[in-house]
This record gives sequence, structure tokens and C-alpha cells, in this order.
Amino acid sequence: MNESPELRHRHSGLLSLLTFWHVAIFVVTTSWMFGGKIDWAKVPLSLWGTLSLGLTIAGFMSRRNQGQPLIRPLLWLLPALLLGLQIVTSAFNLNFRVVPLFDSLVYRPVAPLTWLPSGAKPVEALSELWLLFGLYLSGFTLALNVSSIRLLQRLMLVLAMNTTVLAVFGTLQELVHADMFFGWVKSPNPTFFGTFVYHNHWGPFALMGIMMWFALVPSLAGRDAGRGFYHSPAVGALVAALLIAVTIPMTTSRSGTMMLGVILLGITVVESRRVITRTRRRGGSARAKVAGLCLATVLVAGAVYYMGGKTIRARIADTRSQLAAMKTQGSIGERATIYTTSLEIWRDKPWFGWGLESWELLHRRRTPLTDRGDGIPIYYREAHSDWLCALAETGGVGTLLLLAMGIVPLWSMRRQLKGSAFSLHLLAVNLLIALYAWVEFPLANPAVVLTYWVVLFTAVRHARLSAH
Repeated sequence: MNESPELRHRHSGLLSLLTFWHVAIFVVTTSWMFGGKIDWAKVPLSLWGTLSLGLTIAGFMSRRNQGQPLIRPLLWLLPALLLGLQIVTSAFNLNFRVVPLFDSLVYRPVAPLTWLPSGAKPVEALSELWLLFGLYLSGFTLALNVSSIRLLQRLMLVLAMNTTVLAVFGTLQELVHADMFFGWVKSPNPTFFGTFVYHNHWGPFALMGIMMWFALVPSLAGRDAGRGFYHSPAVGALVAALLIAVTIPMTTSRSGTMMLGVILLGITVVESRRVITRTRRRGGSARAKVAGLCLATVLVAGAVYYMGGKTIRARIADTRSQLAAMKTQGSIGERATIYTTSLEIWRDKPWFGWGLESWELLHRRRTPLTDRGDGIPIYYREAHSDWLCALAETGGVGTLLLLAMGIVPLWSMRRQLKGSAFSLHLLAVNLLIALYAWVEFPLANPAVVLTYWVVLFTAVRHARLSAH
């Protein structure tokens, strides 16, 4: 039985709202559950992420009932499905067999089928795939189901406000020198901030929150009741962005502070060009406005330095001593060993890699434990490069599919994206984080990964709706 147009419209609106609340609750919950980077959080987050599968199926059914083409969203989804197929296949074609040795279990190498993807830790790989696929699909459902620009902007507002609350929460913790949740939880990592176990994970998450506020400024500026910009909610958005920004150097994250500087410089340059272009069209002079923008940037940088100056100076001193040590050693230290080993692991299986969640095992087998002169052995659980880890675990094929998960929707919407300043603001920080992932592992944090996909697909959907 065919539905009436009014009923189809109601169903579409309900699906939009369900998707909105699913994503909003998911991001907020994940960010407060230690960024999802804690063992006990994986199962509940994976279960909530599984709901996105139902929303995806409902979205495709809704599109079919409305007579909308399905080919474009199916093409967007295809790389993720192929990557999932590769990982599932690798879980049943193993490189190692676990065998008992005295009172412990060891991984014994075995010969897999060489023409198929292979894995090392099947249970861990499938568990990680379950979580990661839920994170991705939750972002994808925004592009599939949400039919309102206002709803997308409200989602960014909710997520930006959540980031601001987290920033204030973390700042208060730092000011009273308390452990996580004001001493209720002992952090497994001394370089934590707020609810995030690792400061280099908070940095990318915070930067996405900052750019959400900047993307929302034009729409918020329009709600001034005729009294001008300084009487609009846009001023509050800029203050909230500043509250987030000051936390990044406070966390002792050098890379996060550098990315914040890039973001501030980029915003100043882009907005200055926009002001100059608009003013010239009107036949006026933009000098005063550009000077005001530059002054605002200097004031923001000054506020950030005022709050985190002590930490910044300490980290500069640390950097100088580390650079001196690198010059003496003739290398970049332990990172050189990690990156070199990751490339060696990839070269042994360049097409499909060794399987998801295999890097730590392979790195241990290839690199003897060392210490820093204190007699305490050290080893790494992470590759400290998301892209090198992806190459080692999923090979060239899997890494290309991972890239295609983002590039395919962006490329298909490239014309619409050019005309959407809102979307370009959001995508700018995603590009920066993707580049950062070459030298760190921000995408090993579920809250960062989830927000990354949410931001990407919000940008894509906003551009599409704006164009129509």
C-alpha cells in the first residue's frame, strides 16, 4: 500500500529527529566516558552504535518510498562495507595460533592463505570492527536521514556546548590539581585532561568544538533582533570557543597548541579575505575591519598564553632539550624505532596487512624491550601514527578503503561544498586532524573518531541541503 505524501513527510521528519538524538547522545556520552578510551566502555558504546544500523536501513527504505535515488548513498557506503568484509575475512584466516606454554599462552606463527586477508587477533579485531562501524554509520546516517539545515545546526550547537562544558570541567580540575572527575577516578595516564585519558586526544576533539562554534557564528549573528552583532548569540559562541581554546596549551600538548595556532591563523586569513572582498564590492575600505580582526586574533592568542603560559614555557624548554638529544643521537629517538618498525611490518604484507589490532603484537615480536636508563622496560601499545598503523594492520588496500570512506562523499559533493562556508569551516579542522594522524594517533580515540565522522557528514549534508 502506497503512503500519502503527507505520511511520508511525517516519517521522514521522525527519522531525522531519531537520527539527531541518536548522534547527540552518542557523542556526549562517549566524550564523558573517558572519550571511550577505556576497556569497560567499549561494549556499551558498541551496543549504542549498533542502533545506527537500524537507522541506516530505515533511511534507505524511506528514500525508496519517496522515489529518491539510492545509488549515491550506496556508493558512499561501499568503501566501509568492503573494509568490513576485509576485516571479517582476516579474522578467519589467521597468521598466528594461540598455544599454551607452561603457565602462559603464546602466539605461534602459522601459514594462512596468502591470497586472502589474514589476521592475528580475531576476537579483538571483530570487537574493534563492531565499535568502529557503529561510529562510522552514526555519522553516515546524518547525510542519509536528516532533511533540515536547522536540525544540523542544532546538532553542531549541542556538540559545541558539550565541548565547552568539558573544557570548563577540565579547567577547574587543572586549577585545583585534582585527578579525573575531581579525584573520584585515578587516571591511568598522568597527561590527562578533563574526561580524556590522553591530552593529545583532547586536542583534536577540542579543535572540532572550536570550529563548530565558528561555523555557527553567521547563523547566530542573524539573531540580533535588529540590535547588531554585539547583541547577538554569536558573541557567546566566540567566548565559548575561547574557553575551549585556552585548555589546549593547558594540557601540555605541544602538537595540539601548534594546531590551535594554525586554526587561528587560518581563520584570520580567510575572514580577512572575505571582509576585503565584500567591502571592495561596496566600494569601501576594509583596513579598519581587517585591523580589528588581527587585533582580535592577537587578543585571543594573548588570552591563551595568559592561561597556559607556564605550561607553554615548560614545554618549550622540554622541546629544546629533546631537540638537542636528537641532534646528539642523530635520530628522532624512540619515534624513529616505532615508525621504522611499522613500515617493516607493512612491507611484509603490503596488500592486506596483518589484521586489525595486530600492531602491538607484531611490534613486540620485532622490537626488544628497552628502558630509559631506569631499568623499567618499556613497550608501545600504539604506533603513534594512525596512518602507519592502518598500513601495518589493513595494508595498502585497507588504507585506501579507509581514505575512500571520507573522500568519496566529499568528491561527489565538491561543487556544493564550495558554496557552503559552514561546511568548509568544519572540513578544515578534519583535514588538519587527518594530517596530524601521520605523527600521532588521535583516531585511536572513539570520541574523536565519532565526532570526526559526524562533522564530515554534517558538512556534506549541509552543503547538499543549502544547494537545494
